[in-house]
Amino acid sequence: MKGYAEFAMRGPMQAAAAAALPTASLFLSWLGAAVVALSVLRHGIGRSTIVIVAALLPAAFWMQAGDIGPLTTIVCVVGLALVLRLGKSWSTVLLMLPIIVGAWCAAMIFALPEYVELVRLVFEELLQRFQERLASSMSEAELQKLPALTAPDGVQVVGMIAIMQSITVAFSLLVARWWQAMLYNPGGFREEFHALRLQRF
Repeated sequence: MKGYAEFAMRGPMQAAAAAALPTASLFLSWLGAAVVALSVLRHGIGRSTIVIVAALLPAAFWMQAGDIGPLTTIVCVVGLALVLRLGKSWSTVLLMLPIIVGAWCAAMIFALPEYVELVRLVFEELLQRFQERLASSMSEAELQKLPALTAPDGVQVVGMIAIMQSITVAFSLLVARWWQAMLYNPGGFREEFHALRLQRF
């Protein structure tokens, strides 16, 4: 992992490649987002533009293919990396995380209502298959004792998307900050977490 971060920090083209290639894979898109966050943390938005655009290209492809996950992760991690760069406070980042991710998910859902419906239908199909398996392995009396299972509605789907994206975004930002500390400030990552305090309202 350290070697990958060192490669990404050799120059803008290397960082762009290190961000774009993993984003082309759904399973590694968090790694591309981490590279984007590392660039923003180190250089700011201006000098990271090429890296952000490079990561957004495969993310846009996945959006066209029906998955907004990579795009959401990259957009939100850029915002949170900027918050961390300017404020240097994980407390602020944790407070802003649900706001930024929630606002972005809400915007995407209003723009792409068909995506929410697609996810809802997937859950509905999975639930139907699960119920069919239960019906084939249990008696009618046993089935009647089970609580009724219903597929999530649109609001619940939005909530699940926001929760999953928050976890992914937070993980990508943590990896980026860990890389930054390893390369430029050994021990700084640990000190930041020891200083972490959640604010009370």
